[in-house]
Amino acid sequence: MSKIKKITAKKPRQKSKLLIVEGARAFWVHQGPILRSLWDLAKFLEIMTEEQFVYHTKQHGNDFSRWVSEILQDKVCANALIRAKTRPAALIALGRALTRYDV
Repeated sequence: MSKIKKITAKKPRQKSKLLIVEGARAFWVHQGPILRSLWDLAKFLEIMTEEQFVYHTKQHGNDFSRWVSEILQDKVCANALIRAKTRPAALIALGRALTRYDV
């Protein structure tokens, strides 16, 4: 008699709560708003000027990635932001990261 494998449905991964920071831990965009979460960063990247993107990713050693890693504690997203060389690529990285959170 052959062994029959028991088929079980995988339990969906529980999503983490999106971290929202205040005060000095928030990200102050050059000539722009104050960002408090990954959601804020994703929304602002949609309308950010190229000058602002370059300022925070090339001129200052990728401030976005550093903030996401050190303050928001999302190392996976931070690494993806380092590899993202354009705004659309950064938006894709943030979109993927946001799927892990209960937004």
